Amino acid sequence: MDLLGLVGNGGLRLDHFIGGRAEAACRPVRSPERPSNDVDWNAATLFLLAAFGILSLAITQLIVLVKQLPELVEALRKLRDSFRGSGGGTP
Repeated sequence: MDLLGLVGNGGLRLDHFIGGRAEAACRPVRSPERPSNDVDWNAATLFLLAAFGILSLAITQLIVLVKQLPELVEALRKLRDSFRGSGGGTP
């Protein structure tokens, strides 16, 4: 329920209070020309949880890659040196 629906045009009507119906006055009266702009909080919460989950997974994978980077560079140097040292010929 948006605040403008309670205050502006189509908000609470005074005749609900005058007629003695206080419980009916708690319900806002919506004008037909204004669509409802209610937020689906379940969808918004699930979206935020999914976004932060993907972000934390990406950061974790990046940290693991950076920690293994020296080992990967050393393995590539050994591989390159083994291809250069073999000479490709028969003895």
